Amino acid sequence: SNMYPNPASSFVSMKYDVNEYAQTAKIVIFDMLGKMVKQVVLDEKQGVAKINVSDLNSGVYFYSFLVDNKTIVTKKLVVSTK
Repeated sequence: SNMYPNPASSFVSMKYDVNEYAQTAKIVIFDMLGKMVKQVVLDEKQGVAKINVSDLNSGVYFYSFLVDNKTIVTKKLVVSTK
């Protein structure tokens, strides 16, 4: 699912649903240079992850949803801090 709101200023949320056989799931946020700036490990099989992005600089980032260390989807996130 997509992160919202996007652009974001303080928090983003993302609904997720992980296969019951999956061992690990996480959301990783990268900057434009591919450097990981944030990682959130998902303990539940489904729910809504709420991520604080207020500590990130304004700009364009990419986030990946990984299950068992395999990238399921990668999308763009715009952070616009005031």
